[in-house]
Amino acid sequence: MGICFNPNCTNKGTRKCSRCKVTYYCDEKCQKEHWPLHKKDCKPPAEPITEQPTKPLTEPIKIPIPSTQTPLSTTAPSPNFKKATPNPIDFDKSLQQFSYNPSSDGVDENLLILLHGLGDTHIQFAKLATHMSLPQTASIAISGPIPIPLFEGKAWFESFDENYNLIVPTQDEKRRSKSLIKTSKKMHQFISILNSKYEWPFHKIHLFGFSQGGTVALHTMNSFYNLDIRLGSVVGVCTSFLPEYFPEFKQKENNEEIKSEKFTCPVFLTSGTKDVILDRRVFHETIQKLQSFGFSVTTKEFEKAHQMISSEAETRACMEVLVKLC
Repeated sequence: MGICFNPNCTNKGTRKCSRCKVTYYCDEKCQKEHWPLHKKDCKPPAEPITEQPTKPLTEPIKIPIPSTQTPLSTTAPSPNFKKATPNPIDFDKSLQQFSYNPSSDGVDENLLILLHGLGDTHIQFAKLATHMSLPQTASIAISGPIPIPLFEGKAWFESFDENYNLIVPTQDEKRRSKSLIKTSKKMHQFISILNSKYEWPFHKIHLFGFSQGGTVALHTMNSFYNLDIRLGSVVGVCTSFLPEYFPEFKQKENNEEIKSEKFTCPVFLTSGTKDVILDRRVFHETIQKLQSFGFSVTTKEFEKAHQMISSEAETRACMEVLVKLC
């Protein structure tokens, strides 16, 4: 619940907004005072949410579909082949909430794993994968392992303190990073089971993550890199490593091997010009860190805040990258 959502107040919020069911206020006076700012984001709870926990978690995730007048290029057709549908009981209990969809063209050659942002679930991202309908690509959208008190959404790592306020990253703050390490290990195990039991080649597995989900995707990619295993690619929207924790990358014995793409996979990161949540310094340091170990990092900026794909141009950019890599 935390403090009153009126930024001019520090009292505990006990009065819930009757429309969005998300924001809390200490009294009617604070609610009315905050309304001019809140009304832009106030939506019924059925609307999907974005990662902006310090404000109402109600801004919808828009999924614009690119025009079909200019079709994206596709790879040559392969013989029909469908993989077995993953069974939730094969995976860690905290990651058993997911939606799997086989490729719409009957060829399960690639697998796209989608990871949502803070406060969301896998549902909207499963819809996103269906709308993208990438050729020869099955998809699996996963809900984060950590429930958020008072909300139906999930988190990928610890994000709130004992008073339900966001944890502020500092040099000595370890709660988020320790939790992230645990989640990354679970995701590593999840993908390893997809490889060993469901016969998905590691290099055919692609990760797509928004904000917190993108952070987990980058750390999971790193965990495989450190074992000399290359995943297919990572696409991150409004994401970076945590400012208080950058993962260690295993130094390869032969520097030429780093540049050969033997262990590194392509990384595509998008950001918003109006994003006040993503730390720009950390974002650029993330890019530099990846590039220093041979990762091919492409970035693209769009006119938007801290939110999921919000324009046809961004949708097309992500799809073109994924179609090229899948």
